[in-house]
Amino acid sequence: MKKLALLMVSTALLCGCQSKDSIENYEIGTWQGFRTSAVSLTFDDGCQNQFDIAVPMLDEFDFKATFYPVGQWVQNWAPLRKCAANGHEVSSHTYHHPNLAEYSADSLNTELQQAIDTLRANVPMADCSSIAYPFCIVPDESIVGKYHIAARNCDGRIEPPTPADYLNLSSFCVGTETNIINAIDLIGVFSRTMSEKGWCTILFHEIDNGPGYSPFPSDELKKALEYLSDNDTCYWVATFANVAKYAQERDKAVIRSLTLYNEDKIELSLACGLDPQVFNVPLTVRRALPEGWTNAEAEQNGRDCNMYINDGYMYFDVLPNGETVVVKKR
Repeated sequence: MKKLALLMVSTALLCGCQSKDSIENYEIGTWQGFRTSAVSLTFDDGCQNQFDIAVPMLDEFDFKATFYPVGQWVQNWAPLRKCAANGHEVSSHTYHHPNLAEYSADSLNTELQQAIDTLRANVPMADCSSIAYPFCIVPDESIVGKYHIAARNCDGRIEPPTPADYLNLSSFCVGTETNIINAIDLIGVFSRTMSEKGWCTILFHEIDNGPGYSPFPSDELKKALEYLSDNDTCYWVATFANVAKYAQERDKAVIRSLTLYNEDKIELSLACGLDPQVFNVPLTVRRALPEGWTNAEAEQNGRDCNMYINDGYMYFDVLPNGETVVVKKR
């Protein structure tokens, strides 16, 4: 019996002690980084000043925006290729910019597919997950949903953390043709969004004195970006598609396989049941540091997870694709 007991102890030492971690120890952030709200900055029509003036400002603050060119209108694809390569979203504003509600089903299918084909031929890194409706008129959503996971109109609403309709998401138009004409007005929208813990999308067209619709002053844009940067812990500034993907992933995500090894390593997985080729935005998970831990590191499928420690919690970004995440005491 003594030999058997010694054998069992030795086996336990070799294999490592295991125990189940509690699901209640974990929380998924409403928005990435456990920020209070989300902001998406979108630019329609491919106006040249967007690339010459707005993009350098966005890059200065490392904010990723969404650009919606009209396929037939683009004369130079190089700025859009550069934006996509730098992490900005480039997606569809259709090919001809028509009133889609007037199209037959066949014509709508053709218009949506032609826009995507044109984007992918000229901007190979174009996401194409989302669409901005021309004139903000919503067509047959059952057809749109075959091509896109999110679509934007412009009826001036703040979306809740779980929008009612991802193919009819709101935005706020800005510029001379609207009542949002400067940074103070924009910051007012941002502040309301934070108080509601929701998601606001801003719709820009022309910047400064270009020929496009409803110009917005670049100096006012700069002030608004400075405000968002100064309040980075409150606002998650991300592309329109990425915020839509995060929200859908978060609402379907399930944490599984919580195992503690020797009190110095945790293994878990996160799955949402959505297509991982499309829904590829990391969700932020947090857990109180286990007893005896002061620091940690995490990796998923051999890749380091973005991770930090704050106020006794460890935060780490996880792809919800079911791959194992290993969190180690450090």
